[in-house]
Amino acid sequence: MAATVVVERTDTIHAPRETLLPLIAELPNWIEWSPWEGTDPAMSREYTGDPGAVGST
Repeated sequence: MAATVVVERTDTIHAPRETLLPLIAELPNWIEWSPWEGTDPAMSREYTGDPGAVGST
């Protein structure tokens, strides 16, 4: 049996970069598209730093 399993998947998103970048680069925007959003209603979030900037969390 293999010691490592690799699973890869690709998809094409038909939207301009200007639309997608803010949704990916700024963590607070992830709630708009994340498939896991809402799976834990008790989850809380805390964001620090300048949204979209290097080092923001």
